[in-house]
Amino acid sequence: MRQGPLTPCHAKALPPAWIQVEPSVGGEVEFTKVFVGARLHLVWALDSSRRVYVRQAIYPELSVGLSWVCVPGLLATHLSISEDQVWALTPTGEVFQRTGVSANNFIGDAWERVPGRLAALSVTTDNTLWGLNTSGHLCHHSVKDITTTTTTTTEDTHTPRTHSLSLSEQDDWEVV
Repeated sequence: MRQGPLTPCHAKALPPAWIQVEPSVGGEVEFTKVFVGARLHLVWALDSSRRVYVRQAIYPELSVGLSWVCVPGLLATHLSISEDQVWALTPTGEVFQRTGVSANNFIGDAWERVPGRLAALSVTTDNTLWGLNTSGHLCHHSVKDITTTTTTTTEDTHTPRTHSLSLSEQDDWEVV
């Protein structure tokens, strides 16, 4: 991790320094890829077995964090990180989003599948999802849910219920 100013140093200032972050988990797992988000608390990695890890407890006063934590439930070939979300591409081309990730919940809550299959994946800082489909075409993810509202009547109350009807997986991705 590089520590210090990003601008050129003054002659009397200390130059930036590189701080080694342990490259493994317990000396057993070696990372093959590291992914960093736009915010300082988002540092994720993949190991040679395609397991997903997150760097825990990265705060302004502890910018190197405490340790690596395995994120269960998914094997991935690639990760992409926006300003506040983590996306994963599995070996079979499925796309997942990690829900609940925040500065105080570094590991998040669960993996949520996004319809469609991709060969490559990238996300912008504002959560616009891009990818290459299995035919090699550039695609942009667009949410196309049809929402209907029905009203359930019980004695003295009317409770609206929202039902979401998803279109086909291919309709969620627009070829650019």
